[in-house]
Amino acid sequence: MNISIDIDEFKKGVKTLRNRLDRCRESGVLDKGLKEEIDKFTEIEEKLLKDLIPYYRTLEDIGQKTSIEICKVEEIGDIRLEGFLKSKLKLDESLYIISSTKKEVRFLYINNMGDKKKSKLEIEWSKSIKGIDENISSMYRLENDIILCGIRGNYYRVSLDSYYNSLEKGLDIKAQRIEIREETKKGKGYLDKESLCLNSDITNYSYIERVKKDYFIVGTIDGYIYITKRDKNQLEVLDRIKVFNGEVKNIKLLDNEFKNIDDILIIGNNGNAKILSINDKDIKKNIKGLSGDLFDAESSKGTAIILSESGFLYLLEENFGIWQLSKDSIIDDYFFINIFKLDTLKYLALDLDGDVYSIYINRIITPDDLWSTALYT
Repeated sequence: MNISIDIDEFKKGVKTLRNRLDRCRESGVLDKGLKEEIDKFTEIEEKLLKDLIPYYRTLEDIGQKTSIEICKVEEIGDIRLEGFLKSKLKLDESLYIISSTKKEVRFLYINNMGDKKKSKLEIEWSKSIKGIDENISSMYRLENDIILCGIRGNYYRVSLDSYYNSLEKGLDIKAQRIEIREETKKGKGYLDKESLCLNSDITNYSYIERVKKDYFIVGTIDGYIYITKRDKNQLEVLDRIKVFNGEVKNIKLLDNEFKNIDDILIIGNNGNAKILSINDKDIKKNIKGLSGDLFDAESSKGTAIILSESGFLYLLEENFGIWQLSKDSIIDDYFFINIFKLDTLKYLALDLDGDVYSIYINRIITPDDLWSTALYT
């Protein structure tokens, strides 16, 4: 076992501490420094339990296996999103802005009813934002404004204040068409084109994902990924890797156990899914056992969900830095078309009918989970 503390020393310390407690019980006098010693060993025990968590999760005869809980979300009001979700942007813990394939853009408010991690959710869609006559491919936040990038090359600005005014005063939410100039020009209605536009010699690109501030992974129709760095508004190619024989459909940063990003999930058609090591710039894992054309994915705290056009929902789990398919958690009785993460181990999904569901991954991740769970059947 790879444990960060000395187990033998810990056992000796606990035995000594127990003897001191027995003496205090007999004498009725609390030893000086005993409370501090108990606090010290409580912290060591917490660290030990954290180290042991992955071992418990991978035991064959464990009583609690990772599972998926799906619950339909209550929608407030009669407003719903028309069409399929096309792009999304998280504004804070409870507010998103969403665009659809029907040229709609709406705010989405999510109310987490209660403090428990599996608490019930309710959502409310805003009025459709006026002044947009094309599908929105991407969105960016600049302080109190959201910049919407249209597929025809137009740009729109929406103020967060307009959303709150619509709630308080019933006003319409309006987008302002703006001009993006090549040069940096400060002033109302103008933005720096370098901050929003990227140029590249890469052809047939199908997906792009930002890894960190100036680094991007670009996927192509012919199955390559390019590791690139932005120099002003030009993408400089650092490396090219052949991943699939077909199209790269989606690229997603994998959020590991400690909320670090070390790996990237790349998905495509015919059940193709591979994991790229960011540091090594090499394919470290080929995920097998998936079927259909994979098109969407999200990741949270050592888990990842993948959606297939065949109607399957797949769960990946990470233990000891290795991502594996959870064969006991494959879902095939829902047909989700979009997925995005809300919080630790919690996701939101939309189905073909436009209904919204919360997805919770029931997984041991804390020492409290170990204490409260029947670990063996």
